Amino acid sequence: MEVYYESLSFRSDESAESMVYQQLPFFACYNFFIDSIYQKDISRYIYAQETGTPAYSGDYGQQPAVWVEKFFIIKKTLNDMTSSRNKKQEAAIKKKHGNE
Repeated sequence: MEVYYESLSFRSDESAESMVYQQLPFFACYNFFIDSIYQKDISRYIYAQETGTPAYSGDYGQQPAVWVEKFFIIKKTLNDMTSSRNKKQEAAIKKKHGNE
């Protein structure tokens, strides 16, 4: 929790969740930190996104409410991670080639 509160003290456009996630390798392996239940949810999300199929049978109204909540949390987290990675790559390119 200390890492989480420390991350909140920094002024950044990144979310606190994203900042904590970036620091996890310093403290634990992701596989030990992320419970196997959540790993299955993430796998289900990625499979559904890549194949264009719903995670559970039926349309949006028939999806379990818990899954819908998890879906949006996973989606936001992955988008934050991608955005952060892209910003870091852009900053590295600017640094390497100058601020033109």
